[in-house]
Amino acid sequence: LNLAKFYFANGFYSEASGILGYAAELDPALMDNLEFRAMRGVTHLRLGHTKDAAVDLLLATFDGNQEIAAWRGVMFGMDRNWAFAKYAFGVAGEIHHGYPTELATEVALWRGQTALNAIDVPMLQTVIAGLEANPPPEGSKQVIAADLLRAQAYAFIDAVPDALRLYNGVVDSGVLPYSAQGELMRAQLLIKTKGTTPEEAAKELDKLRFTWRGDEFEYRLLVELGNLYLGSKNYREGLAALRQVVSLYPDLARADGISDRKSTRLNS
Repeated sequence: LNLAKFYFANGFYSEASGILGYAAELDPALMDNLEFRAMRGVTHLRLGHTKDAAVDLLLATFDGNQEIAAWRGVMFGMDRNWAFAKYAFGVAGEIHHGYPTELATEVALWRGQTALNAIDVPMLQTVIAGLEANPPPEGSKQVIAADLLRAQAYAFIDAVPDALRLYNGVVDSGVLPYSAQGELMRAQLLIKTKGTTPEEAAKELDKLRFTWRGDEFEYRLLVELGNLYLGSKNYREGLAALRQVVSLYPDLARADGISDRKSTRLNS
Protein backbone atom coordinates (compact mmCIF):
# COMPACT_ATOMS: atom_id res chain seq x y z
CA LEU A 1 0.00 0.00 0.00
CA ASN A 2 3.00 2.32 0.22
CA LEU A 3 2.72 3.50 -3.39
CA ALA A 4 -0.99 4.20 -2.95
CA LYS A 5 -0.21 6.14 0.23
CA PHE A 6 2.36 8.20 -1.64
CA TYR A 7 -0.08 9.06 -4.41
CA PHE A 8 -2.83 9.85 -1.89
CA ALA A 9 -0.60 12.08 0.25
CA ASN A 10 0.40 14.09 -2.84
CA GLY A 11 -3.12 14.52 -4.19
CA PHE A 12 -2.85 12.04 -7.07
CA TYR A 13 -6.18 10.42 -6.29
CA SER A 14 -6.81 8.83 -9.68
CA GLU A 15 -3.44 7.09 -9.51
CA ALA A 16 -4.07 6.05 -5.90
CA SER A 17 -7.46 4.65 -6.88
CA GLY A 18 -5.91 2.60 -9.69
CA ILE A 19 -3.26 1.15 -7.40
CA LEU A 20 -5.83 0.30 -4.70
CA GLY A 21 -8.10 -1.39 -7.22
CA TYR A 22 -5.24 -3.45 -8.63
CA ALA A 23 -4.08 -4.39 -5.14
CA ALA A 24 -7.56 -5.64 -4.22
CA GLU A 25 -7.62 -7.84 -7.32
CA LEU A 26 -4.25 -9.36 -6.43
CA ASP A 27 -5.04 -9.81 -2.75
CA PRO A 28 -8.76 -10.14 -1.90
CA ALA A 29 -7.81 -10.35 1.78
CA LEU A 30 -7.25 -6.58 1.67
CA MET A 31 -11.01 -6.19 1.91
CA ASP A 32 -10.61 -7.10 5.58
CA ASN A 33 -7.89 -4.49 6.07
CA LEU A 34 -9.48 -1.40 7.63
CA GLU A 35 -6.61 0.89 6.62
CA PHE A 36 -7.09 -0.20 3.02
CA ARG A 37 -10.86 0.31 3.19
CA ALA A 38 -10.49 3.76 4.76
CA MET A 39 -7.95 4.91 2.17
CA ARG A 40 -9.99 3.54 -0.72
CA GLY A 41 -13.15 5.19 0.61
CA VAL A 42 -11.57 8.61 1.02
CA THR A 43 -9.85 8.28 -2.37
CA HIS A 44 -13.20 7.63 -4.05
CA LEU A 45 -14.62 10.61 -2.18
CA ARG A 46 -11.84 12.93 -3.31
CA LEU A 47 -12.68 11.90 -6.87
CA GLY A 48 -16.34 12.77 -6.27
CA HIS A 49 -17.55 9.15 -6.36
CA THR A 50 -19.82 9.15 -3.32
CA LYS A 51 -21.55 5.84 -4.04
CA ASP A 52 -18.22 4.02 -4.29
CA ALA A 53 -16.95 5.82 -1.19
CA ALA A 54 -20.01 4.70 0.78
CA VAL A 55 -19.12 1.03 0.24
CA ASP A 56 -16.06 1.55 2.43
CA LEU A 57 -16.87 4.52 4.66
CA LEU A 58 -20.20 3.16 5.86
CA LEU A 59 -18.74 -0.07 7.22
CA ALA A 60 -20.27 -0.67 10.65
CA THR A 61 -16.76 -1.32 11.94
CA PHE A 62 -16.01 2.37 11.46
CA ASP A 63 -18.94 3.59 13.57
CA GLY A 64 -17.63 5.95 16.25
CA ASN A 65 -14.31 6.49 14.46
CA GLN A 66 -13.83 10.27 14.40
CA GLU A 67 -11.63 10.37 11.30
CA ILE A 68 -14.05 8.27 9.26
CA ALA A 69 -16.95 10.30 10.65
CA ALA A 70 -15.36 13.49 9.25
CA TRP A 71 -15.26 11.96 5.76
CA ARG A 72 -18.74 10.54 6.17
CA GLY A 73 -19.82 14.11 6.83
CA VAL A 74 -18.16 15.26 3.61
CA MET A 75 -19.76 12.39 1.71
CA PHE A 76 -23.25 13.11 3.03
CA GLY A 77 -22.71 16.82 2.33
CA MET A 78 -21.77 16.09 -1.28
CA ASP A 79 -25.02 14.12 -1.57
CA ARG A 80 -26.93 17.01 0.10
CA ASN A 81 -28.01 14.75 2.94
CA TRP A 82 -27.62 17.47 5.53
CA ALA A 83 -29.17 15.68 8.51
CA PHE A 84 -26.76 12.75 8.19
CA ALA A 85 -23.87 15.12 7.51
CA LYS A 86 -24.62 17.08 10.68
CA TYR A 87 -24.67 13.89 12.73
CA ALA A 88 -21.40 12.65 11.22
CA PHE A 89 -19.63 15.95 11.83
CA GLY A 90 -20.93 15.88 15.39
CA VAL A 91 -19.20 12.54 15.89
CA ALA A 92 -16.03 13.79 14.21
CA GLY A 93 -15.67 16.89 16.35
CA GLU A 94 -12.54 18.88 15.54
CA ILE A 95 -10.47 15.88 14.39
CA HIS A 96 -9.81 17.52 11.01
CA HIS A 97 -7.57 20.17 12.58
CA GLY A 98 -4.85 17.53 12.65
CA TYR A 99 -5.00 17.00 8.88
CA PRO A 100 -2.78 18.65 6.25
CA THR A 101 -4.08 22.14 5.51
CA GLU A 102 -5.79 21.33 2.20
CA LEU A 103 -7.67 18.33 3.60
CA ALA A 104 -8.53 20.16 6.83
CA THR A 105 -9.96 23.04 4.83
CA GLU A 106 -11.98 20.69 2.64
CA VAL A 107 -13.61 19.13 5.69
CA ALA A 108 -14.16 22.55 7.29
CA LEU A 109 -15.87 23.91 4.16
CA TRP A 110 -18.27 20.99 4.07
CA ARG A 111 -18.93 21.41 7.79
CA GLY A 112 -19.80 25.02 7.05
CA GLN A 113 -22.19 24.11 4.25
CA THR A 114 -23.79 21.55 6.53
CA ALA A 115 -24.22 24.13 9.29
CA LEU A 116 -25.88 26.56 6.86
CA ASN A 117 -28.27 23.97 5.45
CA ALA A 118 -29.03 22.39 8.82
CA ILE A 119 -29.42 25.89 10.36
CA ASP A 120 -26.88 25.14 13.08
CA VAL A 121 -25.54 28.53 14.13
CA PRO A 122 -23.07 27.27 16.79
CA MET A 123 -21.50 24.87 14.28
CA LEU A 124 -21.29 27.65 11.70
CA GLN A 125 -19.61 30.00 14.17
CA THR A 126 -17.11 27.27 15.07
CA VAL A 127 -16.29 26.63 11.40
CA ILE A 128 -15.80 30.32 10.56
CA ALA A 129 -13.57 30.82 13.62
CA GLY A 130 -11.57 27.75 12.64
CA LEU A 131 -11.05 28.97 9.08
CA GLU A 132 -9.86 32.35 10.36
CA ALA A 133 -7.45 30.70 12.79
CA ASN A 134 -6.27 28.14 10.22
CA PRO A 135 -6.74 29.76 6.79
CA PRO A 136 -6.58 27.83 3.50
CA PRO A 137 -3.29 27.69 1.59
CA GLU A 138 -2.54 31.16 0.22
CA GLY A 139 -3.37 31.55 -3.45
CA SER A 140 -5.48 28.39 -3.58
CA LYS A 141 -9.08 28.07 -4.77
CA GLN A 142 -9.98 27.21 -1.20
CA VAL A 143 -9.35 30.87 -0.23
CA ILE A 144 -12.22 31.87 -2.53
CA ALA A 145 -14.38 28.99 -1.30
CA ALA A 146 -13.81 30.11 2.29
CA ASP A 147 -14.75 33.71 1.41
CA LEU A 148 -17.93 32.44 -0.22
CA LEU A 149 -18.81 30.50 2.92
CA ARG A 150 -18.15 33.57 5.08
CA ALA A 151 -20.35 35.65 2.77
CA GLN A 152 -23.16 33.12 3.17
CA ALA A 153 -22.70 33.23 6.94
CA TYR A 154 -22.97 37.03 6.99
CA ALA A 155 -26.05 36.89 4.76
CA PHE A 156 -27.55 34.29 7.11
CA ILE A 157 -27.36 36.72 10.04
CA ASP A 158 -28.47 39.68 7.87
CA ALA A 159 -25.08 41.43 7.99
CA VAL A 160 -25.74 42.59 4.44
CA PRO A 161 -22.81 45.02 3.86
CA ASP A 162 -20.26 42.43 4.99
CA ALA A 163 -21.94 39.73 2.91
CA LEU A 164 -21.97 41.91 -0.22
CA ARG A 165 -18.33 42.89 0.29
CA LEU A 166 -17.30 39.24 0.33
CA TYR A 167 -19.63 38.27 -2.52
CA ASN A 168 -18.15 41.06 -4.63
CA GLY A 169 -14.64 39.77 -3.97
CA VAL A 170 -15.62 36.22 -4.87
CA VAL A 171 -17.31 37.33 -8.09
CA ASP A 172 -14.38 39.57 -9.06
CA SER A 173 -11.93 36.71 -8.49
CA GLY A 174 -13.27 34.91 -11.56
CA VAL A 175 -12.44 31.57 -9.91
CA LEU A 176 -15.02 29.01 -11.02
CA PRO A 177 -17.29 27.60 -9.81
CA TYR A 178 -17.22 29.92 -6.79
CA SER A 179 -17.45 33.20 -8.73
CA ALA A 180 -20.59 31.99 -10.51
CA GLN A 181 -22.10 30.72 -7.27
CA GLY A 182 -21.26 34.02 -5.61
CA GLU A 183 -22.97 35.99 -8.37
CA LEU A 184 -26.17 33.97 -7.96
CA MET A 185 -26.12 34.31 -4.17
CA ARG A 186 -25.36 38.04 -4.39
CA ALA A 187 -28.34 38.53 -6.71
CA GLN A 188 -30.61 36.59 -4.35
CA LEU A 189 -29.46 38.75 -1.41
CA LEU A 190 -29.96 41.98 -3.37
CA ILE A 191 -33.46 40.91 -4.36
CA LYS A 192 -34.26 40.02 -0.75
CA THR A 193 -33.01 43.40 0.50
CA LYS A 194 -34.55 45.29 -2.45
CA GLY A 195 -31.11 46.32 -3.69
CA THR A 196 -32.14 45.38 -7.23
CA THR A 197 -35.28 44.54 -9.17
CA PRO A 198 -36.22 41.05 -10.38
CA GLU A 199 -35.90 42.31 -13.97
CA GLU A 200 -32.35 43.59 -13.40
CA ALA A 201 -31.34 40.45 -11.53
CA ALA A 202 -32.69 38.20 -14.28
CA LYS A 203 -30.76 40.16 -16.90
CA GLU A 204 -27.49 39.70 -14.99
CA LEU A 205 -28.06 36.07 -14.06
CA ASP A 206 -28.98 35.12 -17.61
CA LYS A 207 -25.34 35.80 -18.51
CA LEU A 208 -24.31 32.93 -16.21
CA ARG A 209 -26.20 30.28 -18.14
CA PHE A 210 -23.13 29.27 -20.13
CA THR A 211 -20.53 29.98 -17.43
CA TRP A 212 -20.87 26.77 -15.45
CA ARG A 213 -23.02 23.89 -16.60
CA GLY A 214 -23.99 20.36 -15.75
CA ASP A 215 -24.43 20.25 -11.98
CA GLU A 216 -26.67 21.46 -9.16
CA PHE A 217 -25.55 25.06 -9.67
CA GLU A 218 -27.04 25.13 -13.17
CA TYR A 219 -30.23 23.65 -11.74
CA ARG A 220 -30.48 26.34 -9.04
CA LEU A 221 -29.65 29.07 -11.56
CA LEU A 222 -32.37 27.96 -13.98
CA VAL A 223 -34.93 27.68 -11.17
CA GLU A 224 -34.04 31.19 -9.96
CA LEU A 225 -34.29 32.57 -13.49
CA GLY A 226 -37.63 30.87 -13.98
CA ASN A 227 -38.96 32.37 -10.75
CA LEU A 228 -37.63 35.84 -11.59
CA TYR A 229 -39.08 35.83 -15.10
CA LEU A 230 -42.46 34.54 -13.91
CA GLY A 231 -42.49 37.11 -11.10
CA SER A 232 -41.86 39.80 -13.69
CA LYS A 233 -44.72 38.42 -15.83
CA ASN A 234 -42.26 37.38 -18.53
CA TYR A 235 -44.01 34.05 -18.90
CA ARG A 236 -42.32 33.00 -22.13
CA GLU A 237 -38.80 33.17 -20.65
CA GLY A 238 -39.94 31.84 -17.28
CA LEU A 239 -41.59 28.75 -18.72
CA ALA A 240 -38.64 28.20 -21.06
CA ALA A 241 -36.29 28.13 -18.06
CA LEU A 242 -38.55 25.71 -16.17
CA ARG A 243 -38.83 23.45 -19.21
CA GLN A 244 -35.05 23.30 -19.33
CA VAL A 245 -34.96 22.44 -15.63
CA VAL A 246 -37.39 19.55 -16.10
CA SER A 247 -35.54 18.34 -19.20
CA LEU A 248 -32.01 18.46 -17.75
CA TYR A 249 -32.72 17.61 -14.10
CA PRO A 250 -35.93 15.55 -13.97
CA ASP A 251 -35.20 13.97 -10.58
CA LEU A 252 -34.40 17.26 -8.85
CA ALA A 253 -37.33 18.96 -10.56
CA ARG A 254 -39.68 16.21 -9.43
CA ALA A 255 -38.40 16.37 -5.85
CA ASP A 256 -38.89 20.16 -5.74
CA GLY A 257 -42.27 20.11 -7.47
CA ILE A 258 -41.00 22.06 -10.47
CA SER A 259 -42.89 19.85 -12.94
CA ASP A 260 -46.18 20.49 -11.14
CA ARG A 261 -45.55 24.26 -11.04
CA LYS A 262 -44.76 24.34 -14.77
CA SER A 263 -47.95 22.43 -15.59
CA THR A 264 -49.99 24.74 -13.39
CA ARG A 265 -48.59 27.80 -15.18
CA LEU A 266 -49.26 26.27 -18.60
CA ASN A 267 -52.86 25.49 -17.69
CA SER A 268 -53.62 28.79 -15.96
